Amino acid sequence: MALLNLIRSKKKEIILFLITTLICFVILEIIVRASWYPPQDKGYPKELHIIDEILGYKLKSNYNGNFPMSLYQDKNIVVNSFGLRDSEKNYSKNVELRILGLGDSVTFGSGVNNNETYLYILQKYLEEEKLSAETINAGVSGYELSQEYNFYKKEGYKYHADIVTLGIVLNDINEPNISLIKMNMKVFGYHDRPQDKVSTKIIKNICQSCVFFYSLINNYNQIYFREIYSKCSEKKAYNLFKSRIIELNNNLTEENKKLVLIVFPYTQQFANGYNLGKYPQEKIKDIADEENITLIDLLPYLDVEDYEKYYLYGDNLHLNEEGNKLVAQVISKKIVTLIDNHTSKIN
Repeated sequence: MALLNLIRSKKKEIILFLITTLICFVILEIIVRASWYPPQDKGYPKELHIIDEILGYKLKSNYNGNFPMSLYQDKNIVVNSFGLRDSEKNYSKNVELRILGLGDSVTFGSGVNNNETYLYILQKYLEEEKLSAETINAGVSGYELSQEYNFYKKEGYKYHADIVTLGIVLNDINEPNISLIKMNMKVFGYHDRPQDKVSTKIIKNICQSCVFFYSLINNYNQIYFREIYSKCSEKKAYNLFKSRIIELNNNLTEENKKLVLIVFPYTQQFANGYNLGKYPQEKIKDIADEENITLIDLLPYLDVEDYEKYYLYGDNLHLNEEGNKLVAQVISKKIVTLIDNHTSKIN
Protein backbone atom coordinates (compact mmCIF):
# COMPACT_ATOMS: atom_id res chain seq x y z
CA MET A 1 0.00 0.00 0.00
CA ALA A 2 2.85 2.31 0.92
CA LEU A 3 4.51 1.56 -2.44
CA LEU A 4 1.28 2.38 -4.28
CA ASN A 5 1.02 5.71 -2.49
CA LEU A 6 4.66 6.47 -3.32
CA ILE A 7 4.04 5.77 -7.02
CA ARG A 8 0.96 8.04 -7.00
CA SER A 9 2.88 10.85 -5.29
CA LYS A 10 5.76 10.54 -7.78
CA LYS A 11 3.57 9.98 -10.83
CA LYS A 12 4.78 13.07 -12.70
CA GLU A 13 8.44 12.29 -11.97
CA ILE A 14 8.03 8.68 -13.12
CA ILE A 15 6.31 9.72 -16.35
CA LEU A 16 9.04 12.32 -17.00
CA PHE A 17 11.73 9.70 -16.36
CA LEU A 18 10.11 7.23 -18.76
CA ILE A 19 9.72 9.88 -21.48
CA THR A 20 13.32 11.01 -21.02
CA THR A 21 14.55 7.40 -21.17
CA LEU A 22 12.55 6.77 -24.35
CA ILE A 23 13.93 9.93 -25.99
CA CYS A 24 17.49 8.94 -25.04
CA PHE A 25 16.95 5.46 -26.47
CA VAL A 26 15.58 6.87 -29.75
CA ILE A 27 18.55 9.26 -30.05
CA LEU A 28 20.99 6.41 -29.31
CA GLU A 29 19.26 4.18 -31.88
CA ILE A 30 19.52 6.92 -34.53
CA ILE A 31 23.22 7.45 -33.80
CA VAL A 32 23.99 3.71 -33.92
CA ARG A 33 22.07 3.20 -37.18
CA ALA A 34 23.81 6.19 -38.78
CA SER A 35 27.37 5.43 -37.72
CA TRP A 36 27.72 1.70 -36.93
CA TYR A 37 27.43 -1.39 -39.08
CA PRO A 38 27.18 -4.84 -37.48
CA PRO A 39 30.49 -6.67 -38.10
CA GLN A 40 28.57 -9.88 -38.82
CA ASP A 41 26.32 -8.22 -41.39
CA LYS A 42 27.10 -10.77 -44.08
CA GLY A 43 25.24 -13.06 -46.40
CA TYR A 44 24.63 -14.20 -49.94
CA PRO A 45 21.61 -13.90 -52.22
CA LYS A 46 19.21 -16.77 -51.59
CA GLU A 47 18.96 -17.42 -55.33
CA LEU A 48 22.74 -17.82 -55.69
CA HIS A 49 22.85 -21.48 -54.59
CA ILE A 50 21.04 -24.54 -55.89
CA ILE A 51 21.00 -28.17 -54.68
CA ASP A 52 23.68 -30.56 -55.91
CA GLU A 53 23.40 -34.26 -55.11
CA ILE A 54 27.13 -34.79 -54.56
CA LEU A 55 28.30 -31.41 -53.24
CA GLY A 56 25.15 -30.47 -51.33
CA TYR A 57 24.85 -27.20 -53.22
CA LYS A 58 26.59 -25.22 -55.94
CA LEU A 59 26.40 -21.83 -57.65
CA LYS A 60 23.46 -21.26 -59.96
CA SER A 61 24.54 -20.96 -63.59
CA ASN A 62 24.14 -17.55 -65.26
CA TYR A 63 23.30 -15.84 -61.95
CA ASN A 64 23.69 -12.07 -61.91
CA GLY A 65 23.07 -10.10 -58.72
CA ASN A 66 24.59 -8.29 -55.76
CA PHE A 67 25.55 -9.05 -52.19
CA PRO A 68 22.62 -8.35 -49.82
CA MET A 69 24.86 -7.09 -47.01
CA SER A 70 24.28 -3.40 -46.30
CA LEU A 71 27.94 -2.47 -46.75
CA TYR A 72 28.42 -4.38 -50.01
CA GLN A 73 25.18 -4.00 -51.93
CA ASP A 74 27.07 -2.32 -54.77
CA LYS A 75 29.31 -5.37 -55.22
CA ASN A 76 28.29 -7.65 -58.07
CA ILE A 77 28.14 -11.44 -58.32
CA VAL A 78 28.19 -12.80 -61.86
CA VAL A 79 28.19 -16.56 -62.42
CA ASN A 80 28.96 -18.02 -65.84
CA SER A 81 27.11 -20.78 -67.68
CA PHE A 82 29.39 -23.42 -66.09
CA GLY A 83 28.36 -22.34 -62.57
CA LEU A 84 31.60 -20.52 -61.69
CA ARG A 85 32.04 -16.94 -60.48
CA ASP A 86 34.11 -16.09 -63.51
CA SER A 87 33.88 -15.04 -67.14
CA GLU A 88 33.08 -17.74 -69.69
CA LYS A 89 35.92 -20.28 -69.70
CA ASN A 90 35.71 -23.32 -71.97
CA TYR A 91 36.98 -26.74 -70.96
CA SER A 92 39.52 -26.65 -73.78
CA LYS A 93 42.71 -24.76 -72.93
CA ASN A 94 44.07 -22.12 -75.31
CA VAL A 95 46.82 -20.70 -73.09
CA GLU A 96 50.19 -22.07 -71.99
CA LEU A 97 49.37 -21.93 -68.27
CA ARG A 98 45.94 -22.52 -66.77
CA ILE A 99 45.30 -22.25 -63.03
CA LEU A 100 42.16 -23.63 -61.41
CA GLY A 101 41.42 -22.11 -58.01
CA LEU A 102 39.51 -24.24 -55.50
CA GLY A 103 38.34 -22.71 -52.23
CA ASP A 104 35.52 -21.31 -50.13
CA SER A 105 34.20 -17.77 -49.58
CA VAL A 106 37.69 -16.21 -49.48
CA THR A 107 38.46 -17.59 -52.95
CA PHE A 108 34.91 -16.92 -54.14
CA GLY A 109 35.38 -13.31 -53.06
CA SER A 110 32.94 -12.44 -50.30
CA GLY A 111 32.18 -8.71 -50.32
CA VAL A 112 34.12 -7.83 -53.49
CA ASN A 113 33.32 -7.59 -57.19
CA ASN A 114 34.16 -10.34 -59.66
CA ASN A 115 37.15 -8.34 -60.91
CA GLU A 116 38.43 -7.77 -57.37
CA THR A 117 38.97 -11.42 -56.39
CA TYR A 118 42.56 -12.57 -55.98
CA LEU A 119 42.28 -15.10 -58.82
CA TYR A 120 41.09 -12.45 -61.29
CA ILE A 121 43.90 -10.11 -60.24
CA LEU A 122 46.41 -12.99 -60.32
CA GLN A 123 45.75 -13.50 -64.03
CA LYS A 124 46.49 -9.80 -64.66
CA TYR A 125 49.77 -10.02 -62.74
CA LEU A 126 50.84 -13.13 -64.65
CA GLU A 127 50.01 -11.43 -67.95
CA GLU A 128 52.24 -8.52 -66.89
CA GLU A 129 55.03 -11.11 -66.56
CA LYS A 130 54.47 -11.88 -70.27
CA LEU A 131 52.97 -15.27 -69.46
CA SER A 132 50.19 -16.79 -71.52
CA ALA A 133 48.11 -17.55 -68.44
CA GLU A 134 44.51 -17.94 -67.39
CA THR A 135 42.91 -18.37 -63.97
CA ILE A 136 39.57 -20.01 -63.24
CA ASN A 137 37.71 -19.19 -60.03
CA ALA A 138 35.99 -22.32 -58.71
CA GLY A 139 35.56 -20.96 -55.17
CA VAL A 140 32.16 -21.46 -53.54
CA SER A 141 31.16 -19.81 -50.28
CA GLY A 142 30.92 -22.26 -47.39
CA TYR A 143 32.68 -25.16 -49.11
CA GLU A 144 34.87 -27.46 -47.05
CA LEU A 145 37.87 -29.42 -48.33
CA SER A 146 35.91 -32.57 -49.22
CA GLN A 147 33.45 -30.53 -51.33
CA GLU A 148 36.31 -28.80 -53.13
CA TYR A 149 37.97 -32.12 -53.88
CA ASN A 150 34.69 -33.70 -55.02
CA PHE A 151 34.08 -30.70 -57.26
CA TYR A 152 37.45 -31.34 -58.89
CA LYS A 153 36.66 -35.01 -59.45
CA LYS A 154 33.20 -34.18 -60.81
CA GLU A 155 33.88 -31.05 -62.84
CA GLY A 156 37.22 -29.35 -62.20
CA TYR A 157 39.41 -31.86 -64.00
CA LYS A 158 37.65 -31.00 -67.29
CA TYR A 159 39.44 -27.65 -67.42
CA HIS A 160 42.85 -29.31 -67.92
CA ALA A 161 44.56 -26.93 -65.49
CA ASP A 162 48.34 -27.09 -65.16
CA ILE A 163 48.20 -25.83 -61.56
CA VAL A 164 45.40 -26.32 -59.04
CA THR A 165 45.46 -23.91 -56.13
CA LEU A 166 43.63 -24.88 -52.95
CA GLY A 167 42.67 -21.93 -50.80
CA ILE A 168 42.72 -23.27 -47.25
CA VAL A 169 40.91 -21.62 -44.35
CA LEU A 170 41.33 -23.16 -40.92
CA ASN A 171 37.65 -24.09 -40.68
CA ASP A 172 38.12 -26.40 -43.70
CA ILE A 173 39.04 -29.14 -41.26
CA ASN A 174 35.29 -29.60 -40.68
CA GLU A 175 33.59 -32.43 -42.57
CA PRO A 176 30.27 -31.31 -44.11
CA ASN A 177 27.04 -33.27 -43.70
CA ILE A 178 25.82 -33.37 -47.32
CA SER A 179 22.43 -34.87 -46.42
CA LEU A 180 21.78 -32.11 -43.89
CA ILE A 181 22.93 -29.46 -46.36
CA LYS A 182 20.49 -30.71 -49.01
CA MET A 183 17.67 -30.83 -46.46
CA ASN A 184 18.34 -27.23 -45.44
CA MET A 185 18.40 -26.20 -49.09
CA LYS A 186 14.99 -27.82 -49.63
CA VAL A 187 13.42 -26.43 -46.44
CA PHE A 188 15.06 -23.02 -46.10
CA GLY A 189 16.47 -22.42 -49.57
CA TYR A 190 19.97 -21.94 -48.18
CA HIS A 191 22.74 -24.34 -47.21
CA ASP A 192 23.32 -23.02 -43.66
CA ARG A 193 20.95 -23.80 -40.84
CA PRO A 194 19.18 -20.63 -39.66
CA GLN A 195 21.18 -19.28 -36.72
CA ASP A 196 18.57 -16.91 -35.33
CA LYS A 197 15.08 -17.45 -34.02
CA VAL A 198 12.34 -15.22 -35.42
CA SER A 199 12.25 -13.24 -32.16
CA THR A 200 16.01 -12.62 -32.39
CA LYS A 201 15.69 -11.37 -35.97
CA ILE A 202 12.90 -8.98 -34.93
CA ILE A 203 15.06 -7.57 -32.12
CA LYS A 204 17.97 -7.11 -34.55
CA ASN A 205 15.76 -5.17 -36.97
CA ILE A 206 14.13 -2.97 -34.35
CA CYS A 207 16.99 -2.44 -31.91
CA GLN A 208 20.36 -1.91 -33.58
CA SER A 209 21.71 -0.43 -30.36
CA CYS A 210 20.91 -3.74 -28.62
CA VAL A 211 23.03 -5.55 -31.22
CA PHE A 212 25.77 -2.93 -30.77
CA PHE A 213 26.03 -3.44 -27.00
CA TYR A 214 25.78 -7.21 -27.40
CA SER A 215 28.72 -7.18 -29.83
CA LEU A 216 30.78 -5.23 -27.29
CA ILE A 217 30.16 -7.87 -24.64
CA ASN A 218 30.37 -10.98 -26.88
CA ASN A 219 33.03 -11.05 -29.61
CA TYR A 220 31.55 -13.56 -32.08
CA ASN A 221 34.71 -13.62 -34.22
CA GLN A 222 36.76 -14.50 -31.16
CA ILE A 223 34.46 -17.30 -30.06
CA TYR A 224 34.28 -18.78 -33.57
CA PHE A 225 38.05 -18.68 -34.00
CA ARG A 226 38.67 -20.55 -30.74
CA GLU A 227 36.20 -23.26 -31.82
CA ILE A 228 37.91 -23.95 -35.14
CA TYR A 229 41.38 -23.60 -33.60
CA SER A 230 40.60 -26.35 -31.11
CA LYS A 231 39.27 -28.51 -33.97
CA CYS A 232 42.79 -28.65 -35.42
CA SER A 233 43.90 -30.56 -32.34
CA GLU A 234 41.35 -33.35 -32.89
CA LYS A 235 43.28 -36.30 -34.29
CA LYS A 236 40.38 -37.82 -36.24
CA ALA A 237 39.41 -34.54 -37.93
CA TYR A 238 43.02 -33.67 -38.73
CA ASN A 239 43.82 -37.11 -40.17
CA LEU A 240 40.79 -36.95 -42.46
CA PHE A 241 41.77 -33.44 -43.53
CA LYS A 242 45.31 -34.63 -44.23
CA SER A 243 44.13 -37.65 -46.23
CA ARG A 244 41.99 -35.39 -48.43
CA ILE A 245 44.98 -33.22 -49.33
CA ILE A 246 47.20 -36.25 -50.00
CA GLU A 247 44.52 -37.87 -52.16
CA LEU A 248 44.06 -34.70 -54.22
CA ASN A 249 47.81 -34.25 -54.61
CA ASN A 250 48.30 -37.88 -55.71
CA ASN A 251 45.58 -37.57 -58.33
CA LEU A 252 47.05 -34.35 -59.69
CA THR A 253 50.57 -35.79 -59.72
CA GLU A 254 49.35 -38.74 -61.79
CA GLU A 255 47.92 -36.21 -64.27
CA ASN A 256 51.25 -34.34 -64.31
CA LYS A 257 49.64 -31.34 -62.61
CA LYS A 258 50.84 -29.27 -59.68
CA LEU A 259 49.00 -28.64 -56.41
CA VAL A 260 49.61 -25.37 -54.57
CA LEU A 261 48.22 -24.86 -51.05
CA ILE A 262 47.35 -21.28 -50.12
CA VAL A 263 46.70 -20.81 -46.40
CA PHE A 264 44.59 -17.82 -45.35
CA PRO A 265 45.03 -16.77 -41.71
CA TYR A 266 42.56 -15.37 -39.21
CA THR A 267 43.43 -11.95 -37.79
CA GLN A 268 43.37 -13.45 -34.28
CA GLN A 269 46.67 -15.10 -35.16
CA PHE A 270 48.46 -11.84 -35.90
CA ALA A 271 51.13 -10.50 -33.60
CA ASN A 272 49.36 -7.18 -34.13
CA GLY A 273 46.02 -8.81 -33.31
CA TYR A 274 45.50 -11.33 -30.50
CA ASN A 275 48.59 -13.41 -31.32
CA LEU A 276 46.71 -16.65 -30.66
CA GLY A 277 49.20 -18.95 -32.30
CA LYS A 278 50.16 -20.49 -35.61
CA TYR A 279 49.63 -24.15 -34.72
CA PRO A 280 47.22 -24.85 -37.63
CA GLN A 281 49.68 -23.42 -40.18
CA GLU A 282 52.42 -25.58 -38.71
CA LYS A 283 50.26 -28.70 -39.10
CA ILE A 284 49.49 -27.86 -42.75
CA LYS A 285 53.18 -27.15 -43.39
CA ASP A 286 53.99 -30.62 -42.06
CA ILE A 287 51.65 -32.13 -44.67
CA ALA A 288 53.18 -30.01 -47.44
CA ASP A 289 56.74 -30.96 -46.44
CA GLU A 290 55.92 -34.68 -46.20
CA GLU A 291 54.20 -34.77 -49.60
CA ASN A 292 56.44 -32.23 -51.37
CA ILE A 293 53.52 -29.87 -52.00
CA THR A 294 54.08 -26.18 -52.67
CA LEU A 295 52.76 -24.11 -49.77
CA ILE A 296 52.01 -20.38 -49.67
CA ASP A 297 51.39 -19.23 -46.11
CA LEU A 298 49.89 -15.73 -46.27
CA LEU A 299 50.16 -15.03 -42.56
CA PRO A 300 53.56 -13.23 -42.73
CA TYR A 301 52.31 -10.95 -45.52
CA LEU A 302 49.02 -9.98 -43.86
CA ASP A 303 50.31 -9.71 -40.29
CA VAL A 304 51.22 -6.03 -40.42
CA GLU A 305 50.52 -3.18 -38.04
CA ASP A 306 47.68 -1.75 -40.12
CA TYR A 307 46.29 -5.12 -41.27
CA GLU A 308 42.70 -3.84 -41.06
CA LYS A 309 43.21 -2.03 -44.37
CA TYR A 310 43.27 -5.42 -46.12
CA TYR A 311 40.03 -6.79 -44.63
CA LEU A 312 36.32 -6.19 -44.99
CA TYR A 313 34.84 -4.08 -42.21
CA GLY A 314 34.73 -5.96 -38.90
CA ASP A 315 35.91 -9.18 -40.59
CA ASN A 316 38.62 -11.49 -39.28
CA LEU A 317 39.06 -13.48 -42.52
CA HIS A 318 37.61 -12.03 -45.73
CA LEU A 319 39.79 -9.67 -47.74
CA ASN A 320 38.77 -6.41 -49.38
CA GLU A 321 40.06 -5.30 -52.79
CA GLU A 322 43.43 -4.21 -51.38
CA GLY A 323 43.83 -7.50 -49.55
CA ASN A 324 43.07 -9.48 -52.69
CA LYS A 325 45.65 -7.43 -54.61
CA LEU A 326 48.31 -8.19 -52.00
CA VAL A 327 47.50 -11.91 -52.00
CA ALA A 328 47.50 -12.06 -55.81
CA GLN A 329 50.91 -10.42 -55.89
CA VAL A 330 52.37 -12.95 -53.43
CA ILE A 331 50.90 -15.90 -55.34
CA SER A 332 52.05 -14.48 -58.68
CA LYS A 333 55.68 -14.33 -57.54
CA LYS A 334 55.49 -17.92 -56.27
CA ILE A 335 53.92 -19.16 -59.52
CA VAL A 336 56.62 -17.46 -61.61
CA THR A 337 59.31 -19.08 -59.44
CA LEU A 338 57.65 -22.49 -59.87
CA ILE A 339 57.61 -22.09 -63.65
CA ASP A 340 61.25 -20.93 -63.75
CA ASN A 341 62.35 -23.90 -61.62
CA HIS A 342 60.39 -26.34 -63.80
CA THR A 343 61.89 -24.87 -66.97
CA SER A 344 65.43 -25.03 -65.63
CA LYS A 345 64.98 -28.71 -64.71
CA ILE A 346 63.83 -29.53 -68.25
CA ASN A 347 66.74 -27.64 -69.79
